Formats: sequence, structure tokens, C-alpha cells
Amino acid sequence: MPRGKRNFDNEQPGTRYGRRVVLRTETIVHKMTKYVGLWVRCDCGREDLVRKSSLVAGLADKCKDCENAEREQIMRGLKLGQPWAHRRQTAQTTNLPH
Repeated sequence: MPRGKRNFDNEQPGTRYGRRVVLRTETIVHKMTKYVGLWVRCDCGREDLVRKSSLVAGLADKCKDCENAEREQIMRGLKLGQPWAHRRQTAQTTNLPH
């Protein structure tokens, strides 16, 4: 297979990348560049058109809603366990004026 044409192969509907499932393919032309776009559905139900290269590289394996929810859980200490929540609680009690 020629090296430059590998990304333009047809992607089968139903292929899973992380939390996303491929629905159909579409060609995206932006100025002088041609991309392979994939319509995908996230596990949360959101549908997006993403570049196949980003999906295969793992840069777009979840939608922005899921990514923001995961980031929020990490900051609240729900995903990494109690260290973050414990630090926040300790900081709130130790910084109170006497």
C-alpha cells in the first residue's frame, strides 16, 4: 500500500475508537488540503465530524462534553481518589482566621 494513501481507506461503520463509534465517512476539503472525516457518536450520544487522523492518533477519542466532565471529576478529586479532596479540605480549615 502506498504510504500517503493509507489514511484514505474506507473506515467501516461500527469501528470503535475510545468512547466513539464510527457512523460514516466524509471527505473534508479545506483550501487545497483533503482530509478524511468521520461522523462519530460518543457514548454520551453526541455526534461530531472529526478528522480520521486525529481519531486514530487518540487525540479525539472522546467528545468535549465527556472530556470536560472527566476534567471536572479530576479537579474535584472524584477520579483520582481522596488526595485532592483531602488537600482542599485541609487548606480550607487551616487558612481560617483565628
